[in-house]
Amino acid sequence: MEKQNEYEKRCKAIQLHREGYGFNKILQFLQRSRRWLSKWLKRFHEHGFKGLKNQSKSPKRI
Repeated sequence: MEKQNEYEKRCKAIQLHREGYGFNKILQFLQRSRRWLSKWLKRFHEHGFKGLKNQSKSPKRI
């Protein structure tokens, strides 16, 4: 449930950004940091909506 809520917040942030809202308005609305928004905007531009999902934190190599 928590993971779905986070994904929805990320999607909402992207939607607001695409509608022309500024960083400060988005941050105020979603109660998140500037760093959080920058991270998810970058991932969205690189990978689309697929990039907004949580990525594995497990090691890539052993």
